[in-house]
Amino acid sequence: MNQIKQIRMRCGLTVKELAAAMGVHPMSVYRWQSGETVPELEHAWRLIHLARARRVGASLERIYPDPTIGDEA
Repeated sequence: MNQIKQIRMRCGLTVKELAAAMGVHPMSVYRWQSGETVPELEHAWRLIHLARARRVGASLERIYPDPTIGDEA
């Protein structure tokens, strides 16, 4: 499961509720969850603060996983 979706669900929010709380269009949240796009840093920080206010663990590392993990050098 996508980390953004997992954070959203652990916060107990719908896509529309999360989008409203972050000041973005719900389609943005859908795209982040599908992996089509990633949130801008400002939005990632909003998500982290929102999650932490609800006592849900969130970090930049969870939102932006290391793309080199699993790559063969």
